[in-house]
Amino acid sequence: MGKASSSSVPTVLMIEDHDDTACLVRFILERHGYTVRHAPDGRNAKRLTETSEPPDVVLLDISLPSLSGLEVLRAIRSHQNGSGFRSSC
Repeated sequence: MGKASSSSVPTVLMIEDHDDTACLVRFILERHGYTVRHAPDGRNAKRLTETSEPPDVVLLDISLPSLSGLEVLRAIRSHQNGSGFRSSC
């Protein structure tokens, strides 16, 4: 995993619209030492990617309200291009 943020704690951007799933995933990740930023929909995810340091990992739900996961992925890729964020796709 390439370090995108300056922190020694890996950061995960989780984009998930189901509260129960988001809470469970956050709980598991934080117990394993990750910092988790959560966006409940595509618009908030896009805003987070434009205003925050690039995360180390993105967990992206494809079926989201307001913007689809694929639209969010395109926004992440275009915004983070050249800033250290690497895509595995």
